[in-house]
Order: sequence, then C-alpha cells, then structure tokens
Amino acid sequence: MWKFLPVLLLCQNVFGAKVEPKIDPLVETKLGLIRGLKSDDGNYMKFLGIPYAVVYIHGGAFIEGSGGDGMSSPKYLMPHDIIYVSINYRIGIYGFMCTDSPKAPGNVGLKDQLAALRWINEHIESFGGDDSKITIFGESAGGMSVHLHLLSRFEKLFDQAIIQSGPSTSPFTIVDRNNDVALKIAESLGFVTDDVEDAIDFISKTDVNLTIAAGAQLESISTGYSNEPLTKPCVEKEFEGIERFIEQNPNVAIPEKAKTTKVIIGICSQEMLFLHGRQTEEFYTNYSFKDLLQFGFDVTNFNDMSEALRHFYIGEETQGIEVANYITSFASDFVFNHPTQRAIDAMVEVGPKAVYHYMFSYKGDRSMDPDLNSTLRGVAHASDLAYLFDIDFIDGDISEADQLTINRLTTMWTNFAKYGDPTPEVTELLPVKWEPVTHDSEPYLDIDKDLTLLRRPFHARMAYWDLFYRI
Repeated sequence: MWKFLPVLLLCQNVFGAKVEPKIDPLVETKLGLIRGLKSDDGNYMKFLGIPYAVVYIHGGAFIEGSGGDGMSSPKYLMPHDIIYVSINYRIGIYGFMCTDSPKAPGNVGLKDQLAALRWINEHIESFGGDDSKITIFGESAGGMSVHLHLLSRFEKLFDQAIIQSGPSTSPFTIVDRNNDVALKIAESLGFVTDDVEDAIDFISKTDVNLTIAAGAQLESISTGYSNEPLTKPCVEKEFEGIERFIEQNPNVAIPEKAKTTKVIIGICSQEMLFLHGRQTEEFYTNYSFKDLLQFGFDVTNFNDMSEALRHFYIGEETQGIEVANYITSFASDFVFNHPTQRAIDAMVEVGPKAVYHYMFSYKGDRSMDPDLNSTLRGVAHASDLAYLFDIDFIDGDISEADQLTINRLTTMWTNFAKYGDPTPEVTELLPVKWEPVTHDSEPYLDIDKDLTLLRRPFHARMAYWDLFYRI
C-alpha cells in the first residue's frame, strides 16, 4: 500500500572480518536492499544506522500526487545523514468520500497515513532508525495532513513536525459530509438510487478506473478561477465501532500534542500567485470576494463582507497591476496566511515545546511554473519544494544563488530533524539564529537571498483579519 523510498545506512566493521571499501554498494538483507559496507566474507552482523528519520506526506489537494511522483526526490536531503521515508495514501473518491453512512465515514486517506506512521514506528529500528527521532513533514495537502495528525487524539507517532503552506485551519481543508458524492458517482456510472448505502455498495463493485474517472468529474462550488473538489477531509459522524480521525473542526480543536512536539510552520510570500498569476485583467476588474469567502463563512449575503474587504485591500483603485497584487494578497491571506497565524496562536496558547515560524520569499531560477505572471509580487505556493527536492521537470544547471538556498533549506530542515532546532549554531551558511515564537514575541525567519529574523509577517493585514473574525 505504501511506498518507502531507499534508506541510507552505514555499516559497522564485523569482528574478524575485512570490510571492502566501496562507494554506496547495495547490500541484500532480509528487509531488502540497503546501502552500506559489506565484509569480504559476506558475513555482516550489525549496521550502524542513522537514527533520524523524516517522513514526507505528499500534497495534491487530496485528489492527486504520490510519494514517488517525481515531485519529492530526496537527492538534496540525503547528504545530511537522515533516513528518508515517503508514503502513499488513498486519495480522491477512495480516500476522502465523506458520507453519513458507516460504509464511507470519511478520512480513509488520513487513516492510511496513521497506519503508515504506526508501521514506521514499529520497524524503523530495523533500518537503523530510532522511533523517538521521527519528524513528519508535508506541503499543501501534505502540510494539512501533518497538522491534522498534530490535532488528532491518536497516539503520538512522531517527535517533530513541519507544516509547509498547509495549515488545516485553512478554509480549503475541511468539507461537509455529503451523501450526494456517492449518489452522483453511482448515477454517472449508470446506477440511479437515492439510497447512499446502495450507491456505496455499487461503487465498491465497479471497476476502479471507471470510478476514479467519475470522481474526477465531480465539482463543488464553481469559483472565478477554480473548482474545489468535494473529496477532502471532513468532521466524521460518530458510528459505533468506527474510530474517527477528525472529531471537530481544526479551527476549534485544541492542539494538545504541541505541548510535546516541536513544530516548524510557514508559508510562501504570495501563496495564491499559483492561481492568480494566470488570470486576465478582466478577472481582477470584476473580482468577486464571495468566490473565496463562501468556503469559510456560512452566510447568505456576502455584500457587507465583500465591501469591507474591498475597501481595506483595494481602496479607490479599480484596475491595473496594483489591484491584481492587492487581490492576490487578499486571497493569500484568507486561504493560507491568516490560517497559519491562527494555527500558531493555538499552539502558543497551550504552551508549545517550540514553534518556529518562517516565510519563504526567495525567487530564484528553479520555478515550478515559469508561466506565472512575473509582474505580480511574491513567491507562489509550492515554490519552496524546488529547494528541498530534486524535481523531475526542473531542468538546467543550478545557479550559485539557488544552490545556496538549497543548502540552507535542507540544512535547516534536517537540523530540525536531528536536534529539534533548525539553527543549533550560527555558521557561515546559517548566519542567523532562528528563534521560536512565544507569548511575548512573534519572530519569523524570512528565507530570501539573505536569512533575516523579522516580526510577525503582514502584521497590519493579520491584525485586520483578527478583528474581521471577531465581528
């Protein structure tokens, strides 16, 4: 079910045996191929393992992606002496169909992740790892997943967590339970019924590829620029004998695990550029704030909200590149920036072990989407991944500035996995001490061409949203 990528191990000399030095030989063991050194008589008895394991949970809006899809090759991470583990989990209709039936209560994909983490805890020692030194990290839907594991009532299966551009407090994370998903998929496959359990039974017996294709056609609320999928995490209905992964909305859940878990959490400087960077001038001139607000507020009339937000973000301007920048900032604040701030505030409230906040602002040559409108300011969603992973479709030589950012980001992330501190000492590579957030101080690390420790990103805008949610 899950795909575990190659594990890096070092071996120890066996008493009385000569070890033949080779570069990265593959050694066959009962657990499969591992890297190490093998004695010339073939009798190796013990390996000195690398104790620090990092487990990556991929993103993809809970409808696409995998642990080995070319977006997460750990080439840049492996020189830092960590064990890298990548997992798969069910997505789309098979992972996140949330209904009022015990046959499809929802969040199966998250329960797959939980099962994978349990397996890793049980077996990481066999790969040289230490089950008390496991860090989970993810980006976008993967980051939302990491945050949901931090909020869940299940046992703690990791020591540290990294949440990249994906707090589960985002209005794009949770959907309502919806029996129509099963009914509509069954209908599109030729089975018409108003009984959700009959529909689920039919779907379970239908060819997987046909079902996936039908699920991919489902759309939720159509907005000016996207159609959000209906198959996402949900607050599950309670059924006897079925464990619930999500029992309450993440915006009201208390992150008790933060008391014993160190966390890195952050954003890219202009997250929604990945959608807004493709839009026309007409999109901004006729922009409807309701398109996004309806994902976070259950009201019938959005006029007053929209007018207040238009006045705050745009003022009297009606068109031009600055209007596009202002609207993109609104969208980024609503979907990513303020939800991240709320998640941090909730963790600080319970007395966290440590919370490190960052903003990724570096705009280099390793763009995953070079077609984005370069006249808009900031760095788009997922841009940081290009400096953590060797991504298949990014070609060309790596510039000196990009390589420096790769070295910095991978060093901080793996330092955190090893020491619980991304900057355990100030060095030439990491010339700034990254301080954690406290009740009295809200530092964040701005990761740009230079590393700079600043205070609360987008302070005025975040203060506005604090007030907006109270009214």
